[in-house]
Amino acid sequence: MARTKAKTGDEPDRPDYVLPHRELVVVAEPSARLRAGRGEVQAASGIETAALNALLAEEGVALEPLFGASEERTRAAGEALSGIGGAEVPDLSIYYRVRAEDERLEDLAESLAKLPGIAQAYVKPAAEPAVPQLEDEVLERRTSAAADTPPVTPDFTAGQDLKPVLAERH
Repeated sequence: MARTKAKTGDEPDRPDYVLPHRELVVVAEPSARLRAGRGEVQAASGIETAALNALLAEEGVALEPLFGASEERTRAAGEALSGIGGAEVPDLSIYYRVRAEDERLEDLAESLAKLPGIAQAYVKPAAEPAVPQLEDEVLERRTSAAADTPPVTPDFTAGQDLKPVLAERH
């Protein structure tokens, strides 16, 4: 599941960076008020969940709350925060994850999105490092260029005193 950057023989001994994997995210209809329990999903709204539970059982996967341990805790935390600062806090209890092998994610997302109580299902792309993985020769050029820079930057703090300028204005 996790992707790693392979080491070459001449690299220093450091651990491989494990790249995060893709993830199947399911967004429930807020009105359904789904509850993902052990083995099955129930809806507090009374919406039919038999098709959803059948698909999950057939595929050998489960819905897991994406934020927090349970939907109730996530809702309570959101309600507690909604009064602070006047900002509206979105209902994060409607977001779920489904853990499955990477090659099955698209098909599962398509099947889940068609079910009642599900607003959408999509595959979140894998995260990539903010800094590109540099090749050895590019890294070496950058390192040698850094060695050519002056060791100390001149100190210009003496010229930053604004007291005389401010005194002239008053």
